[in-house]
Order: sequence, then C-alpha cells, then structure tokens
Amino acid sequence: MCAAASLGYSRLMTQDPAGGAFSDEALTDPDEDALGRAGFLDSIVTLLERVGSRSESTVVAVVGRWGLGKSTVLNAVTTRLRRIDGTRRRWIVAEFNPWYYQDLVSLQQAFFRELAEAVPSGASWKKVREGIASFAETVAPLGALGGLIGVDATRIIEQAANATRGNVGVLEAKAAVEKALLKVDRPVLVVIDDVDRLDPQELLLLFKLIRLAGRLPNVYYLLAYDEDTLLDALSRTGLIGEGSARRALDYMEKIVQLRLDVPPVRERQLATWIDREVGELAARLSVTMDQEQRRRFDQAYYSHIRSRLQTPRAIKRFLAQVESLAAGLSQEVDFVDFLILSWIRASEPLVYRAIIDQRSRLLGELDPTGRIWPGDRDAGADHAYWSDVLTRSRVDSAQLSGVADLLSQLFPNFAEQWGVERSGHVGSVRHGRIAHKDYFDRFFAFGVPDDDLSDRTVEKACAEIIAGASGPEREVVERKWPDETSLIIGKLNRYWDPGRVDGVVVLRWLAIQAIRLPALDYLPGTPYRETVHFAQSHFTHLRGDRPLAAVRAMADEDPSLRFAEDVISVLRGGMAPPETRNAEFAAAKTEFAARASTLFDAQGDTNPLDYPTEIWDLFGMWLAADESAVRRWADKHLADGSWPLLDLLAQMVSRAVPLGVPDPPTLVGDLNLAEVDRTVGLDRVRRELADEIEQFDKSLPNRAVATPENRRAVALRALKVSHDS
Repeated sequence: MCAAASLGYSRLMTQDPAGGAFSDEALTDPDEDALGRAGFLDSIVTLLERVGSRSESTVVAVVGRWGLGKSTVLNAVTTRLRRIDGTRRRWIVAEFNPWYYQDLVSLQQAFFRELAEAVPSGASWKKVREGIASFAETVAPLGALGGLIGVDATRIIEQAANATRGNVGVLEAKAAVEKALLKVDRPVLVVIDDVDRLDPQELLLLFKLIRLAGRLPNVYYLLAYDEDTLLDALSRTGLIGEGSARRALDYMEKIVQLRLDVPPVRERQLATWIDREVGELAARLSVTMDQEQRRRFDQAYYSHIRSRLQTPRAIKRFLAQVESLAAGLSQEVDFVDFLILSWIRASEPLVYRAIIDQRSRLLGELDPTGRIWPGDRDAGADHAYWSDVLTRSRVDSAQLSGVADLLSQLFPNFAEQWGVERSGHVGSVRHGRIAHKDYFDRFFAFGVPDDDLSDRTVEKACAEIIAGASGPEREVVERKWPDETSLIIGKLNRYWDPGRVDGVVVLRWLAIQAIRLPALDYLPGTPYRETVHFAQSHFTHLRGDRPLAAVRAMADEDPSLRFAEDVISVLRGGMAPPETRNAEFAAAKTEFAARASTLFDAQGDTNPLDYPTEIWDLFGMWLAADESAVRRWADKHLADGSWPLLDLLAQMVSRAVPLGVPDPPTLVGDLNLAEVDRTVGLDRVRRELADEIEQFDKSLPNRAVATPENRRAVALRALKVSHDS
C-alpha cells in the first residue's frame, strides 16, 4: 500500500486491550486525532469563542455521517475549551446525552438537571441554579423537580405552590434565570451528541426545549448528528410529514444557526492509515509479511474493502477485531487471509457463516452426497450456485462482485467456479492459507484445535531434531507421528526445505519414524508413502559424500533396509533425476547393494519361495544397484542344485493386493522377463525349462491367488507366450 507519512490515529491500536482500543467509544484526547483535523477543531473553538463573546444563545451543529468521528470532534473541542486560561471568560461545559433517557418526561427532566448540575456551586451561582429549578418547574411535570440535584427541595415545592396560584409564570421564571446568567457573565456550552439516535417524538421535544426553553443568555449549544438519519426521523413526525425532506431541512434551519460539516477522510489518509496500522499490528504479533502477502492485501483492499471502510469508526472496529482475535493465531495462519476473513466477519456475517457451511466445496473435498464433485463441471451452474449462496447471505447486489472477489482471493476453488481466471492457482495452496485443509479450521476456532498440531511446536521440534537434541516439542511430534503422519509431513515440508537443512539427519529421523507405520505401506497415498516421497526429495538434494552417508544412516536405523530401499528407488532407471546420475549416488547404490547382499546371503539355501517378504521386497532395488552381485548369487544356488530354477522365477512373479476389499488376498501379477534376463539370462531359462514350457497348457482365473503353484504357472505361461511370439 502507499508509503505516505503517517496520518492515522496514533494511539488507536497501542492502548492496553483492557482499555478503549477495542471499544466503539470516541477518542477523548484531541492529540489522538491525527486525521488532519487540527484546522477544523481550531475553527470550531474560534467560532464558539466568537459567539460566546455575545450573550445571545446560539446553536452550533457538527454534522457528519455515522462513524466519521463526530464524537471525537466534540471531545476535542470541549477539552480545548476547558483548557482556556483565566485571562478570558472560562467556559462551563455541560454534556447532555438524550439517548440515555427512556421517555419524554425523563428527557425533559434531564435537560434541566444537566444544565443545573453544570453550574458551579459557588455563592454567585446560587440564584442561577435556583432560577433554573424554578424555570424547570414551570415547564416540566412536578415529578421532574425531584431530579434537580443540589437544589433546596423545600424551596422548589414552595415555588411550585406559588406557580399553581399564578404568582410565578413561565415568562417570569425565565426572566429570573436570564437575569442571573447575565449577572455572572460566564458562557455555558451544552454539548448534545447522538441527536440522530432519538425517536421522532423525543427529537421534537429536544428541539422544543432548546428553542423555546433553553435559549437563555450565555447558554450555547453544540449538537452532533448524521443529517440523513435526522431528516428521516423528522419526516416521520406529524410536524414535518412523510417524504418532506425539504421541509425537514427548513425546520432545522430554525433550530441551528451555525453548522459545520466534518471533513471527509481522504482516500490517501485512509490507505496510509490502514497500511501503517496493519504493519504495526503485524509487528506486535511478530508476523512478517512477505511481498506476496502485501500484494494480496493490496488487492483485497483496493478491489473492495476500500469502498466500504470509509470512516474512522469502521477502520477502528476492523483493526481492533483483528488484534483481539489474532493473538493465538499470529504464527499459525496466513496473516493476510485472517485480515480478509476478519473484514468479512465484521461486514458480511452471513457470508462468514456460509464459508463454514461450504467448507467441502471451497476446499475441493469430496462431497459424500455426490452433488458437488466429481466429473465434468457446469461452469454456469457453479456460478449460479454461488450467486444463490451470496444472495441468501444478504449480500447487497451492488456489493456482490466485490465480496466474490474477496472469496476468490481466499479460495482458488471459488475463483474457478465463479469464473475468475487464476491459472495455476488451484491445487497449489501454501501452508497457513485458509484454503489449505490443514489450516481452515484454525481460522474459525481462533486457535489451534485439540486435534491439530501447532506450527510453532513443529518448528521447534525440527530445530531440536537437526541439532540432535531432545525437547518437549520433539516429544510431542514423535508421539503424534503414527496417528498424524500426513499432518506432520505437511508441516515438515514447511520447515525442512530440501538442500537447506542436513538431509542425512532428516533421513535418519524419518527412517526411525517409518518403522512405526502400518504394514500396508505399499499402497499409494498412505502415510508411509508420503514419508517416502518426502524423504526422496531430501535424498536427491544431497551432494558430495552425503548420499552415501544417508544410506548408511537409514540402514543403521532400519537394518531390514525397507525404508532405505524405498527412498533410493528414486534412482532406478528412468526415474532418476539427472543430477543423481553421477558417482556420488552410485556410491550410495553400492552401499545399499552390499547391505542387501548380506541379507540375501544370510538366507543360505532357503528356497526362494520361502524367503521372508521383507527380504524379497529388496530384490528389485538390489538388482538395479548391483546386477553382477545378483547374478553371482543366483548362479551359485542354481549351480549347486539348492534351488529349482522354476521356483526362482515363481518368486520373481509380481503380486498385487485388491483395493477396497476387507482382508484382501494377495493375487498373482506377471513375470518381468527383463529382470529374468538380467538375473539368470533368458536363453538359459528357455534351455533348462524347455520341456515344462512346451508342455504348459494350464489356464488361470483372472484373479488367481498368489500360491506357489499359481506363481509357477504364471512364470511358465509368460515364458511360453514370449517364445511363441
């Protein structure tokens, strides 16, 4: 956002949270208002001093729409008036808020009570106080007289009795007050805020009191109101009439002699204010905003939020809400997403609720009802669906496009369905964003849910692991590992950037954790496979002697070589990234091959079909790593007759497990003739098994169980088919 000089409320967001920073109250110190209004405040004070130099009562109005800072202006003006030194006539300020009173009688009573209470208690003011009480008695119900604090009640009752006998009239009582006020010659300013919040009858009574009863010498009035709201209220009275805005304006001209319009907040001021406050807020929350985040916030602000964040009150409420709710989330979610969502929460609460209700669609999760996903999508239907959601969320039609743009910035799936072009954005949501499945719930829980894992905990655990130290955070991560592997892997990706941390330490730790995962680990998408994929990204970034050190580290932690085999399988054939096809990774494969040879040799003369599965699963990678060693191993056992050749081929037949089947059987797959050729040679196989191949005529069901007999049959069938072709 713009980098202009600071023009905002300098203390708006730096007050103690227990104080006024999070309330909707006006600021009380004129120094707090730094919106360039010093000249406006000076003008009001100068004007009041000028009218106060004359005895005639005057009504001055500060006019501005809700939230523009009228109450702050009144506070600043009254503070300045109270600070005027004794060389000039000092002001007496009475603050009267008619919104506090529930009915017309209490409002009428309070008007005079506040005026009487504002008068000093000195002897010179005694007649003024009693005169106000007497005047109030003549125009207000008798029941109101008891509310005149500090006035002799006996004298009031006596005056009331005299008034009943006709000895004291309204004009006489008013004349007595006027005489007393002229004698003490001090200006009294009655400040009345929130005039526009009164109902129509209360409003008419207030103006009647001001014009007919309250226009006393040396008594002046400073009103504040939103003109549109006030005129609307007047138009609903019998005095003005519905739809008579012009008549209402004419009426107000009879009440108010001088009006001052609060200067609007300029666009540059708003942008600078928000930019500075967001930056200071981020600093207090220890949040660092990168260039991409600043770009996103600028886009959200200028595309829509700016048009609806036009008053000091609106900005104050927005930023205070962010700070009050972000304390537990500042390091756990994307700060800009939280800013945008906070604005939606404050300005479009039903949209906020709809986001929660529409989680599956916004995150692209499968809907069990089948109504949302999958299949070819109807772009028109998608747009209509969201239009209906926003309409039911009471979004004004004029704001529909802007709100949709904010949602598009938060949720790539919404952008796609609404019809916004965001090429390459869908499916690439970074950690911390609300559109990330692991972070969505945090934005609405205002903290890390119990079934989640704090990013700060994972970050500290990562540092402890790399340093070879133990600690509470590492303990938490390792305890949660088997049940929350996917969640933890996702967070490790954020803090363990391949090539920037010690990959050998990472791979050693992953090997230890991988052993703890369930046995059905070869299925895609399982926690074990996620772990392997993450480990492979670190392995391929190793350089120098580190690949060799990594294989040794993994093998030391898991002598079965199960995890090491899966990690370095990335080096097999065409799968290997170009940068791994060099001597550094060749040494790693040689190390793996040597350790695998030891495991296979330890089986002695055991029939291949009886090899433990965890040993035979290493065969493919062993063959890829050291073909000559595998061939020597096979030749030795075939030459001394300890193995039937067909059983070796049967063991080399692949196996498969059907998905979605309870307690699934292991089924036969096929024979990889290329592997057979590299292990013993196809010519030798066809020569030594010529009779079995020639005589084979057995048929197998499509889903044959992987028994030794069926695996031998699959091997012979593959050899016969290849021979015949």
